[in-house]
This record gives sequence, structure tokens and C-alpha cells, in this order.
Amino acid sequence: MYVKKRSHNQWVVPPVLLKTLLTTGVWAVISRSLIAIGMQLSELNSWHNLKQVVACLAIKMLLIPLVIGTGLTFVGMAGAPRLSLVRKMAMSPAFGATLLAEVFNLDRQLAVSAIGIGCVTLLFAIPIWIGLFSF
Repeated sequence: MYVKKRSHNQWVVPPVLLKTLLTTGVWAVISRSLIAIGMQLSELNSWHNLKQVVACLAIKMLLIPLVIGTGLTFVGMAGAPRLSLVRKMAMSPAFGATLLAEVFNLDRQLAVSAIGIGCVTLLFAIPIWIGLFSF
């Protein structure tokens, strides 16, 4: 095992403790985010902005991945790296959208609607991207 020299003011955290802390922290953040999104979805009381949500999701989850995937094909990228990038581009909006909407006093209902509909749309979009850009 390689041991680095330490100066006097460095702390050393054992790898087992570090892994445990990071794993626990990641799961805590994920679960709290899902709870917060669920709470905001429960407050959703109308679908008056459905047209805007569909337009936003069509651009984010359909048009952009199609353009990126086609562009990557033309520059010679193929296989798993291309599919990985396309799937990353096709992800539905996440908790950050509602956080930004709340911080900057934007339409929170629109952000929450986009997350809810985007999660359902993702179930249908992922097979499309796998079929188009797999190998």
C-alpha cells in the first residue's frame, strides 16, 4: 500500500469510514430530493400549463438528444459512448429545476409539472434512444 507523506495540518480519514460516509450522504440526498419532489407534486392542482410543459419536454427530451446523437454519429463516435451521451441529454428535468424556480421566484408549478410528466415520458424515450443509437 502506498502511503503519502502528510504535513502537520492534514487529516486522514480511513477509507472504510470515507466510503460509509459518502454512501450514506448520497442516499440521504437522493431520498430527501425524492421526498421534496413528491411533496411539490402533491401540491400540483391544475394542468393549465400543459402546453408549455409539452413544448419544453419535446425540446429537452426529444429534439436535443436527436441532434446530439446525429452529430456524434457524423463525427465518428459510436457504440456505448454515443449512447451514454444521448441518454444523458434525454434525461427528464430534475430537482434542480424546482430549486431554481423557487430561488428565482419563477413558475414553480411549471417546473413541478415538467418533472412529473418528464419522468413518465422518460419510460418511453429511453427505448427509442437505445434503438436508434445503441451499436
